[in-house]
Amino acid sequence: MQQIPNAVFRATESTTRTRARERVTGGAHRLPAARRCAIGLLGVVALTGWAGPAAADLFDRWYGAFGVGWSYADRLELDADDAYIEADRGTDQLLGAIGRRVGDDWRVELDYARFDRSPEILYSRSAGLEIDTDEGDSVEASSLMVNLVRDLRIGQAWRPYLGIGAGRGTLDVEFAELGIDGPFFQRPRRQIIDDSGSGLAMQVIAGLTVPITRRLELAADFRYWHMAEVDLEDVSGASADTDHSIRSAWLHLRYNGSGAGVFDAPAPRRDAEQGWYVMGNLGGGFAQDEDIEDQLLVIDAFDLGTVATVAAGYHLRPRWRAELEASYWENSVDVMEFSKDIGEDAASGSAESLSLMLNVIYQFAPGSTVRPFVGLGGGWIRSSYDITTFGFCRNFTCDPVEQRALLVDDHGTATAAQAMFGVDVAINERLSFSASYRQLVTGTTDMRRPDGTPFNTERRYITSVVAGFRYNLGR
Repeated sequence: MQQIPNAVFRATESTTRTRARERVTGGAHRLPAARRCAIGLLGVVALTGWAGPAAADLFDRWYGAFGVGWSYADRLELDADDAYIEADRGTDQLLGAIGRRVGDDWRVELDYARFDRSPEILYSRSAGLEIDTDEGDSVEASSLMVNLVRDLRIGQAWRPYLGIGAGRGTLDVEFAELGIDGPFFQRPRRQIIDDSGSGLAMQVIAGLTVPITRRLELAADFRYWHMAEVDLEDVSGASADTDHSIRSAWLHLRYNGSGAGVFDAPAPRRDAEQGWYVMGNLGGGFAQDEDIEDQLLVIDAFDLGTVATVAAGYHLRPRWRAELEASYWENSVDVMEFSKDIGEDAASGSAESLSLMLNVIYQFAPGSTVRPFVGLGGGWIRSSYDITTFGFCRNFTCDPVEQRALLVDDHGTATAAQAMFGVDVAINERLSFSASYRQLVTGTTDMRRPDGTPFNTERRYITSVVAGFRYNLGR
């Protein structure tokens, strides 16, 4: 069994200190803080012109919103030498909000969001520490935030917005060393961290609203959320303090009272686009874990990556268009999983891809300023993988010297397909803003490791959110 230095974590096999202590000492403080945030929001709203002659009018300037999103969080740098916890991406995050319009261009809102991620590895180079996580472990964050949002009156059919928020955040970390019950080796599951901490959280918001009906709006935004100080301890009482940052992308449906909407009227009608166009997009991509064919290898954690696209296309009919699109995709690699018998290693490097796709897109409401669309595409992708692993343990035997190895440095090609949905918003007769959600899947990419062993990725899945502009050449 790997020994954990006192300088990092003095966790032993005694796990008698559990969440019960934290719930008794810390849980009692969470509800009052949440109430204070809610009361603070109501107080701000009351000071901004709430009073009206009729009780029914009080809800005219209120709105409610529900959002689903995708998140990426930085590794948890722990207050213990250079120890950190690497975790996977977060998907299908949920957010709910209520708010009130203040004047014509300002909103005050209260939102609650949850972020769930799966930890992969606990690592410290200076302490010679490498611990694989148990399947049931988690890194969970939640936030209750009061936001001040400014809607920018740019164009008739879209409203960019900027916001700042402050409130209470909670981080809950459960990390344990995996238990083994094999014929030749046994070891019990060992708890390392099982604690939570709360504190002040801040966030910044940038997004865009488009109308669906007079009261229903669709919004998309990017948020950066940060807790500066989170007090955590391992099960022995040693400090594991950290901070926590989350980058997230969201799609929201917002339902407004009669006086709460961003728009005074439905989107005006426009002539359907014709002829040729060019466009470009920029955004972020969330890569899923990748299995290596015929091997017990998994690329187990990626960073949030960059996606960039350029395209040229032609409007076949008012509702249909076809385009040829070139794209660049990049994701850094953080963790490699070898097998349950060998475990995981920390990793560095990246997977980069260039794709060429033919997309066919169907556009709803071609005569409107706001034009939702769906699309399918297929083509070819060239991917380059450059991955180096480093770690201290193999087959449950650990060495004090870190072992580094070049796992793969090769490239290959494969077929690829993508599905998308999004919305176009006309800015003028030629220029439109476009935002879309996309899901890319590739076929098998054949490559080789430095020793000649095949390294063939079975499939690659990337979820991306991109935004950009399209310029119509046909008018």
